[in-house]
Amino acid sequence: LPICFPVTIAFNFGLMYGMGPGRLAAQINVTPELGKEYMEKYFSSYPSVRDFLKKVASEAVRNGYSTTPGGRKRWYKMPDKNDPDYKKLIGSVERQAKNHPIQGTNADAMKFALVSLYERIKREKIDAYILLTVHDEIVTECNSEFADTFKDILSEEMVKAAEVFVKKVPIVSDPFVGDVWEH
Repeated sequence: LPICFPVTIAFNFGLMYGMGPGRLAAQINVTPELGKEYMEKYFSSYPSVRDFLKKVASEAVRNGYSTTPGGRKRWYKMPDKNDPDYKKLIGSVERQAKNHPIQGTNADAMKFALVSLYERIKREKIDAYILLTVHDEIVTECNSEFADTFKDILSEEMVKAAEVFVKKVPIVSDPFVGDVWEH
């Protein structure tokens, strides 16, 4: 499949969170049939992704919660089997359960990274400040002469924090130095 950047985003985010072929087709502006074909090719190329998503969805329905690798649980209000919207409500639980281990792990890692970075700034008496977070980014401020060194420190702390939770894939941080936050 020739996949361009917007299509890659649709796959990487949408499919991880339970998007169906119709929604995928609308997102990437193709027919529903082609959206279904793309999904089938994607999951046949990455069967472990499909298995993981099915597993966390079914466990959430069975247990009433999903768990991050760090052990944090998200509880779901389980619908009554006699509810006329039962299938729709269970589908919602399954989509949320697919999302939770992914987004929750990112949140856990970001919290670890913030604490670790803050402690390192204090310990090494670095003239830098944590300003805010945006999704998976930590926005900081420091003297421009120290920016290239500090971006490496920031990146190192973020990678170490993520490695606490993610063991099977390499962790990469892509630091950016600029005069303004523009991502």
